[in-house]
Amino acid sequence: MLTRFGLVLTLALSTLCAAPTLMAQASDWPSSYGLNSTEWEHSRNGDDLQFRWECLNSTGGRVHVGFDFHLHYGWSAMQARYGTLNHRITKKWEKRFVLSDPFLAYLPPLVGQLRRVADNHQLYLPDVAISFVQSLPHVERGAYQAYAIETLIDMAGDCSDKAQLMSALLDYMSLDYITLTTRTHQFLGVRGQPTARDAYRVSRGATYLMLEMNAGLLPVGRMSADLRSRGSYSNPKVRHPAPIRSIKAPPRPVPTRRSPRQRDIPSGPRFDR
Repeated sequence: MLTRFGLVLTLALSTLCAAPTLMAQASDWPSSYGLNSTEWEHSRNGDDLQFRWECLNSTGGRVHVGFDFHLHYGWSAMQARYGTLNHRITKKWEKRFVLSDPFLAYLPPLVGQLRRVADNHQLYLPDVAISFVQSLPHVERGAYQAYAIETLIDMAGDCSDKAQLMSALLDYMSLDYITLTTRTHQFLGVRGQPTARDAYRVSRGATYLMLEMNAGLLPVGRMSADLRSRGSYSNPKVRHPAPIRSIKAPPRPVPTRRSPRQRDIPSGPRFDR
């Protein structure tokens, strides 16, 4: 579960971080923990996406959740637009595949849907967002890097694709995060207070709990035993991505009611501001 996040009320983050410091030697999470792909019920019918998955509540129990998402611009038209873009990974690519996404206007209604799920089931919004992205099936894309919303409409992606979507969601929820990239893997870190079992990274004087996207229901602060055994977490490059300062409409306006940017996520007894 996502339990010790420090909320960030400013988005003044620079692009490249200073030399990283330590990575906690925390216990691995069993690779068998989480959902199998056969239990995910994501589907598409034309321009309508249906997401059904499970989220952990505060007691560790599983809650069946879901929502429907309509693509007013059209799934085929969006795919055609993404087909015209540059998908090569270059310097500062983490910034480009979020901030330059032509359909980033779908981010506010997506967060709105996730917020409704959280409110209806008395869950914490970041928990729901993380479990949602983790539930998207892992599909290797090779050298092809998807944009944040592209991963949403594909309903699948590899580690870096899902990391871009998760980065956009964390940024929109005003949570401070970092990206960590190795030769074979990308994962994230979310600012918070670690326990003795949590894996974390210290950068620029702040502590970031590790966040793995390639495992269903993997709690923040836990790392995959399989990926660790393959060296996927070794010597990551750490970056503080540039924040989303504005969200422009796509080439054709998306007539979905936008939710206001949420800066009032309650900290509660489990979280730090």
